Amino acid sequence: MSTSSKVWFITGTSAGFGRALAEQVLAAGGRVVATARDPRSLESLVALAPERVHALALDVTKPEQMPGAVAAAMARFGAVDVLVNNAGYSMVGAVEETSDAELRLVMETMFFGAVSLTRDYAKTVGPTRDYAAQSAGKQPGDPVKAARAIVAAVEAGAPSLRLPLGADAVQGIRAKLARVHADVDATEAAATATSFDAA
Repeated sequence: MSTSSKVWFITGTSAGFGRALAEQVLAAGGRVVATARDPRSLESLVALAPERVHALALDVTKPEQMPGAVAAAMARFGAVDVLVNNAGYSMVGAVEETSDAELRLVMETMFFGAVSLTRDYAKTVGPTRDYAAQSAGKQPGDPVKAARAIVAAVEAGAPSLRLPLGADAVQGIRAKLARVHADVDATEAAATATSFDAA
């Protein structure tokens, strides 16, 4: 399916990357469900393509707003093909100098908010849970050996950042890294072309 036929649901589109992404989707002919805490900040985006932009008020730290936003998107466009959990912000500072309230707000915005919204589209949740239930007790790893390996690693001074446990874990990690390497190779030219032009 091309971008021109897809519906993108993008959070945090009042400014920054979210706004830039929404504008690029519109330029390619796509449709956008644009959200922001204050939908008035989206008026100029809607003006670009009124028939292809649906602006919604959404505070991602308030999960009670999610169902209404999803229902509104479906009512307007009938589907959501791409969900972009973009809403967020940067916090600079060491963890010991950041208050609990600040940390909780970051997590509510950038983790729990994204999880809550994603659940509204999570058609794979049921199959994933079924797979987990069917696999229970059939994992190839020996928990006693895994515990022994963890203790040995700690006693050795934790020589590595990660300790995969089990042949299946090692194989899975290597396969994942191979896919990431292939993705980087395939997109390197496009990725490195996103820097600002030299003055």
